[in-house]
Amino acid sequence: MDDEDFDALVASIGEILDISSVDEFAIEIDPHNVNVDQERLLRYRRNGINRISFGIQDFNPAVQ
Repeated sequence: MDDEDFDALVASIGEILDISSVDEFAIEIDPHNVNVDQERLLRYRRNGINRISFGIQDFNPAVQ
C-alpha cells in the first residue's frame, strides 16, 4: 500500500472511529515488502499508529 492509500485508509477509519480514543492502533509490517525508514515511521505516527508488529516468521533467510 502506498503512502497516499494508507493515509486514505486511516482517514476512512477515522470517519467511523475516534482513533485518538483507542488504547492501541497497530499495524503489522512484513519487512521484506515494505521500506521502513524514518519518514515512513513518522507517517505512521502522524496517523495515530502507536504499535508496529514486524511479521518475521523465521530468521533463516532460506525459510523467508
